[in-house]
Amino acid sequence: MIFPDLLEYVFDRLPQYYEQAITSQIGQRVKRFYTETSKQVHDIHEEARHIAQAEKTSSKQTTVSGTGSGLDSTGNETVVVQ
Repeated sequence: MIFPDLLEYVFDRLPQYYEQAITSQIGQRVKRFYTETSKQVHDIHEEARHIAQAEKTSSKQTTVSGTGSGLDSTGNETVVVQ
C-alpha cells in the first residue's frame, strides 16, 4: 500500500515547507498580520474582562457616605456604613 509511504514523505517534508514559507516575503507578511491581530484580540479580551469585573464590583458596592439607607438609581437598596 502506497498511502503510508506518502504520509511519511509528507510529514518528513512538512517542516521544510513551513520553514521556506515563513522566510518568504508573503510568509513574513502573514506572520506579522497574525501576530498583530492576535495581540489586538488579546488586548480587547482583557479590556472586556476588566470592564465586566468593574461592573460586577460597582453593582455590589454599598454607599459609604451620608446617613440611613435608601434606593440607588437602579432600584437596589443602599446601606450606609458608618
